[in-house]
Amino acid sequence: IMGFTANGEMRSVNTLGESFIGAFVKQENSKVVTVTANGNVKVSLSDEYKFTKSSERLLKLKEGDQLVFAACATDNQYLVLLDAQNHIIKLPIKDFSTTGKNTSGVKSGFEQVIAAAIVDDSDNLLFVTKDNKGKLTPVKDFSVDSRGNKGQMITENTLVMRKFDAARESIYVIPKVGKPVIVDRNKISIKSRTAVGASLTTRAVTTII
Repeated sequence: IMGFTANGEMRSVNTLGESFIGAFVKQENSKVVTVTANGNVKVSLSDEYKFTKSSERLLKLKEGDQLVFAACATDNQYLVLLDAQNHIIKLPIKDFSTTGKNTSGVKSGFEQVIAAAIVDDSDNLLFVTKDNKGKLTPVKDFSVDSRGNKGQMITENTLVMRKFDAARESIYVIPKVGKPVIVDRNKISIKSRTAVGASLTTRAVTTII
């Protein structure tokens, strides 16, 4: 498992004392997809990386930009992006040209990306709004798009978007004060992209896992 930092470096999660912002599972014969806060997407062959260095750079970051997402993917999967204006864009991995690991990638069309996920059409996405209302929406409900397009609107004030693995039985809501809130999968409804979800908690939240 490889953890990555906002400054674009990755290393094994066995390394202690690191401030990782995310992690992904290394996959052979795949592609490594990276997404930055300013909407740059880079797709490179996994063979470009050693995955054994104590500090390996995932991409070349432009000044004022930072890494927000990294994962391995195959050509039959999709990259889904969420911007700050409640838009979702669904882009085929196969449509991206592969580049070297020391490049900055290409523009997705979004000026600001706050979340990203690698998905299949059979997956569900977990969405949570600013007021802690959550729902699951099937990936197949979103149309396949092209870079530069505006994408599709979702519920206002959406702050969290992530792939929800079918095998998961619950999500963990980490409040600012007190113990984590465990929400059973069966209490999270599958709803359309514009529908409002059900309340997960009434407490102020820092993280949803």
